[in-house]
This record gives sequence, C-alpha cells and structure tokens, in this order.
Amino acid sequence: MQRFFIDSSDIKGNQIEIRNPQIAHQILRVLRMRTGSCFVALDGSGMEFICKLISANEGAVTADIIEKRANTAEPDLFVTLYQAMPKKMDLFEFVLQKDTEIGVSAFVPLASEFTERGEVSKRDRLERILREAAEQSERGKIPTLHNEIKFPDALNQKLSFPILLHCRGENLPLSSVLNEAKKHGKCELFIGPEGGFSEKEVASAREKNFKICSLGKRILRTETVAISAATILLLQ
Repeated sequence: MQRFFIDSSDIKGNQIEIRNPQIAHQILRVLRMRTGSCFVALDGSGMEFICKLISANEGAVTADIIEKRANTAEPDLFVTLYQAMPKKMDLFEFVLQKDTEIGVSAFVPLASEFTERGEVSKRDRLERILREAAEQSERGKIPTLHNEIKFPDALNQKLSFPILLHCRGENLPLSSVLNEAKKHGKCELFIGPEGGFSEKEVASAREKNFKICSLGKRILRTETVAISAATILLLQ
C-alpha cells in the first residue's frame, strides 16, 4: 500500500483529513485512487494508520481509519550521522536518501578542515528527499536534518557514543565497536569530506574519547563510507 507522512493534526478521531495539496494531488491525479482505496498514513511518531479513502479533491483528502498499529521498521540503534559536506550537493542528497533507507535517524551537515562547502542549500528539497526515502523504505519516522555545525563545535556537544572514521593508521574495525554502540542505544558517526579528516582533527577527537575506526585499507569516497558504515551499524 502507498504510504504518506501526514501532520498529527490531520487525525480526527477515527478519520483523517489531509490538507497537504501535494499529497492530495498524488492521491487524486498521480495514483488515481478511488473511493474505497486503501493507503497507510504515518504521523511521524512511529504509528501507522491503515486508511480507506472516502473522498479526495485538490484541497483535501478524507479517509476512515480502519486499523492502527506500531511501525516495526525503526532500528533499535539511534544513529546520528555527522556527514562532512561534499563539494557537490547531489552527493549529500545521495547520502541522505540511501542512509535513510538503511536506518539512520538523524543527519548533521558537518564543516571540517578539508570541507569545500560551508552550508547546505535547498533545505526544502533535502527534507523532501528524507520524507520520500522514509516512505519508500516503510519507516515509521522521518529522520531529522539538523543545522550545519563546525567540527570543533561538534566535539564539544554532549555525545553518547561518538565514532570517527579515519582511513590512515592502525584503527579499530568499525564492526568491533558495534556491540558497545548497541549497549548505549545511540551513537554518533563522524565521516569526513573528500580529503578525509586532518590528523589534527583526529587527535582532537581522540582526546574527547571518540572511537577512531576504519572500514579497511582501501580509500573510499565519502558517500561510499556513509553507506558502508551505516550498513555495518544498522543492518547487522
């Protein structure tokens, strides 16, 4: 069944009234749903509402709620990805999409020493990518996209179980800290830009008791690291 994230205010007792024109257009014009068609509505809390369409026009969609259930696709480990911003925004968009599908719960655009981009652009587009990826992968929540942060400021945040990936030197395999991360229930994953993190940044992270890990001896692109690392943490 087609899935849509809606506002919690759209839920009216045993019915939903969707006022989002984009969802209304998709139901009416793109999917051409008719009275009696069923779909899944999600309010972002982790609950799902199985709905049967009553009526739809360009301004609103009304449907009966025929079942309410908890979503089971959210991961047990809450991963916040601190992704150093790539030079090209389409790479950042790719990371958001694929890591949402894998199960990352929050994203923080990171500005580090070798980052060539200071801020993200077209935030509305990024939010749409997150929502559509969450719908496609049947998640119960849309990941949070936080504001940009500089690496030194990120180090001074209150972190649960911070992990920094670094390809140089002898570092722990990421898989070796998975069980410890799961015990915490949350972890923060720091991934550098195209040039990686500087040795100074790695040393600063080590002083803050970060786990310094690697994915092996080969040098990977930043978007490859983001997907591979999330897979190790969330699909094991």
